[in-house]
Amino acid sequence: MRRTGAPSIDFRAHFQTLRFLIEQGIKLPIRATSGPTQGEIEWRRPCRVSLQYLLKNPIYAGAYVFGRRPIDPRRKIPGRPGTGHTTVSPEKWKVFLRDRYPAYITWDQHQAILDRIQANRNVCKEAGAPRRGAALLAGLMTCGRCHLRMRVCYRRDASGGYDYVCDRMVSERAEPVCQRVAGHVLDDFIVQQVLKALEPASLDLSLHAAENIERQRTDLDLLWQKRLERVRFEAGRAERHYLRIEPENRLVARELARQWDQKLAAQRSLQEEYDRFQRTQPRILTAEERETIRSLAADIPALWASSATTNSDRKEILRQVLDCIVVEVVGRTEKVRLRIEWAGGTHTEHEVRRNVVRTEDLSYWPQLVERLREMVAQGLVVEQIVETLAAEGWRTSTGADRFRPAHLQLLLKRLGLRLRHRMDFDPSVLAPDEWWMTTLARELGVCRVTIFHWIHDGWVRARRSMDGRWVVHADEETLSRLRIYRGAPHGRHARRRYLQERSVPNPTEEPIAPNGNGVLMPRKMTKASEQAVRSVGTEAESGPRPGPSARSARSSSALRAFPHCA
Repeated sequence: MRRTGAPSIDFRAHFQTLRFLIEQGIKLPIRATSGPTQGEIEWRRPCRVSLQYLLKNPIYAGAYVFGRRPIDPRRKIPGRPGTGHTTVSPEKWKVFLRDRYPAYITWDQHQAILDRIQANRNVCKEAGAPRRGAALLAGLMTCGRCHLRMRVCYRRDASGGYDYVCDRMVSERAEPVCQRVAGHVLDDFIVQQVLKALEPASLDLSLHAAENIERQRTDLDLLWQKRLERVRFEAGRAERHYLRIEPENRLVARELARQWDQKLAAQRSLQEEYDRFQRTQPRILTAEERETIRSLAADIPALWASSATTNSDRKEILRQVLDCIVVEVVGRTEKVRLRIEWAGGTHTEHEVRRNVVRTEDLSYWPQLVERLREMVAQGLVVEQIVETLAAEGWRTSTGADRFRPAHLQLLLKRLGLRLRHRMDFDPSVLAPDEWWMTTLARELGVCRVTIFHWIHDGWVRARRSMDGRWVVHADEETLSRLRIYRGAPHGRHARRRYLQERSVPNPTEEPIAPNGNGVLMPRKMTKASEQAVRSVGTEAESGPRPGPSARSARSSSALRAFPHCA
């Protein structure tokens, strides 16, 4: 119990203590209640229930108690005598006498173990055991508005982010969420403060770490000595039993010899394991191990960021130096006030910045609007406004040090601020033979959609300016070609491809020839079909552009005239 209680204090968690005992091969004594060895002590592999009973029982601290688990008649199940037991606090025990038995651990150690088990409970009033999650401040965050413990809310998207949320009143009183803060912002700031506080104590930390490692190895070596002593005793007793047997009792002698061989084999196996343990973990640290510990303690940030340091280890370090952290968001702004309660009773106050969704939620939003109005009144363009804001230190809602031109244009549009067009007073932005898309569309007499089609088809080259507008490259040759495209009749490309496809004669079809209007027609055609085609061609050349209904009617008439083209 003395060796079991010490690891439970160091590891802070019941499961960590159980895993430590299993990894080191430490067994617990259990008195058999049935079987051929009833009443005898057996050394078995520890389990959760037996370890929990061992840590919570005050008898190992030398105290005699009665009434720890009284029977509640309302919880008894008929036909099952062992049911109905409840657990009560020490104040309700009927008998409590200290220092009545030889103590394996002190009473203060026993109370420390009970307090640690109570603090590891996963309830809202306790910090809980340190786990492997990414939120390093889980269990330490306290809401500065309602003074309740904040919980961790992990996001389900691919970002892997998390938030600290105070939403207990949502389920209890149907109130809105008190406050919500991004976790990585607070974690990064608190880690910096903790590492800065631990930097002066690097030498003491290295010495303390070396002492702890040597103390733990000494305790483990003592446990190995106890185990070796026990197997030697059992092997010696088996030898004495074999030597005292009469030679006439050959069956009994054969059985005793077999038992003696088993005890000797167990002793030899355990001795080999102990030799391997001594080679891997000697009691006294070597000079290389001490130098490694000293170098790691000297560079605490590198040790913190090491891949060998788990999130559970980082949380353990934070809980050793921090009691709690009080968080309060100033309204809906980006400002977050922190009050760090350090272990020992001191506290420090800080203010950090978080990201907000809307630019209007920034605390300096009125000053930003006034500054934008001044720059727009001065006639600055978007790029100049972006550079000015970056030089003056204005930040976006996401904490970026520069505003994106597109974002700034939307912001100015919401404010009702209209910028002068850049091409009216700054032609130096355009390279030779470059046009703004609007200017080129006005020059050629087309709409902007037509120029977009030309860009997509590769007829002209274009690029994006810094403010997102299109700049088209068009020299004199390109302008002449575009004017020809503009003046050509509609459907010329489809008609050209049709002519190329029909240029190859097909013996299965009727030969075709152009009529007087230039429309391709079969040589053998009825008068009704020829009249319908001529009317379609005449209206297309002379009349205005028909609507959708008229075009669909003409398509139907053309298909009736040329059924083999359908």
